[in-house]
Amino acid sequence: MDANGDLATENTLKPVPAGMDAKAVINKYIDAVGGMKNWSNLKGMKIEMSTSMQGMPITISTISIAPNKSVMEIGMNGNVMQKIVFDGEKGAMIQGGKSTPFEDEKNKETAIETVMFPEADYLKSNYKLDLKGVDIQNDEEAYVVKITKPNGDNMTNFYSVKSGFLILSKEAADEVMYSDYKAVKKIILPHKILRNMGTQKMEMTIEKVISVSYTHLRAHETPEHL
Repeated sequence: MDANGDLATENTLKPVPAGMDAKAVINKYIDAVGGMKNWSNLKGMKIEMSTSMQGMPITISTISIAPNKSVMEIGMNGNVMQKIVFDGEKGAMIQGGKSTPFEDEKNKETAIETVMFPEADYLKSNYKLDLKGVDIQNDEEAYVVKITKPNGDNMTNFYSVKSGFLILSKEAADEVMYSDYKAVKKIILPHKILRNMGTQKMEMTIEKVISVSYTHLRAHETPEHL
């Protein structure tokens, strides 16, 4: 960030240290959060989060199964208000008893977004990585990596120079900040997530993380939707 708190432009970024490139930044992140082997051995996980909206407590539960199957439930006062399911190819949003299937383009985007460990995919040939320089985020230096996805969409990630952790991700008008990294058995996850969506902000706290199987996912699916 610059002195005014705005995102630095490429002209104001500090130069990248000699010998460092985008793949090295991603590999440092992978090592920092537990290593490729431990993440590859993880077949699925359930994450329970808490947040609030207009002063009302909200619960968010996500189940992810490698490579890209998922179920997300958003609840209030013990009731599921919204559910999003994705079987790796097709998805749907269920709300108020009504199911709305994803359109083809949304299915393609979700297939990319629901990958349980996206950084592993960033190293594949269908992604393009560009290390832009070094910025300052939350009073620490961060490598700025532009990521071009297989569908052509771009995002920019900021990885701590010191720890290797992902501390900020920007895509279009969506910003997500990650902090409070903690070990969960052999992997490390951020337990504080702050999402800025235009004028809306949502701070989420991870309360619980457990390893799950595909059978666990099936128990939360709605068969007619998947």
